[in-house]
Amino acid sequence: MRERIRAASARGHIGQRINHATELAGRAWHLIDHTARRASELEGRVTHLERLASIEATMRWIEQATVPHDVLVSVLTVTRNRSDLLPEAIASLQAQAYPNWELILVDDGSNPEHAAAASAITAADSRIVAVAPAGRGLAAGRNTARRAASGSLITHLDDDNLMHPLWLKAVVWGFGQRPDVDIFCGARLIDDVERAAGLSTPGLPAVQFEEVDHTVLERRMQTDSGSIAHRASVETRSDERFARNDDWDWLARATRTHPYASLPCIAQTYRTNAVNRLSGSVTTIAESG
Repeated sequence: MRERIRAASARGHIGQRINHATELAGRAWHLIDHTARRASELEGRVTHLERLASIEATMRWIEQATVPHDVLVSVLTVTRNRSDLLPEAIASLQAQAYPNWELILVDDGSNPEHAAAASAITAADSRIVAVAPAGRGLAAGRNTARRAASGSLITHLDDDNLMHPLWLKAVVWGFGQRPDVDIFCGARLIDDVERAAGLSTPGLPAVQFEEVDHTVLERRMQTDSGSIAHRASVETRSDERFARNDDWDWLARATRTHPYASLPCIAQTYRTNAVNRLSGSVTTIAESG
């Protein structure tokens, strides 16, 4: 009887030790997982800080760099009932450090009041080429603007955003430095990163910039149309079946067949408080990092 009691007691101790060891192993795996996630977060933050440093250094250089002024840059804008915001967008273009540009402005069927206001704005600058109203959507408007563009380089400006004063100069400099590249993707300054993510609480401005990658573009958009510049030789057209996100589809298709690179310069201020924005929430810094 005593031997049976001892054996049962030993089995009980072994069971307790096994349970204790299992608990310790669980804690260890939890710690390992937490450490890995923390390391990934820190790596993402370091990468983001490195990108910010690259943007600052490049833009300081662009500010003092000398670039040829014989390269015409076509800026494409499609507008519809935004005569309250359009003047600010155009003013940001007129404030560019690089002067040799044209604006191809397509009115996508604005009502008479907004159309008249837009006409008055565009008539004051000979560099603005107004194209007859399309009324067939943003993608069709962009295709119309591309067909009317005369420049060897093309970039975009949405009517509710603002172009950074150095962007066109950076584009001319970038393509001059990289004759092997057909498409550049720059950074954007988001006015309120919380609102951009769809949250109701007010947030702070943030810079979004990541190395563009075609394989990533197959899953999500990495930038915005206002941060994209390309050579006129890129023949890709927007798919007019898209009511929104046509710029994502365009960039994903264009980067399949054309060499591309990231340009560490701020292209635009992306404003999230404009009414009737076509785009929804944008990719957060954490997702892009």
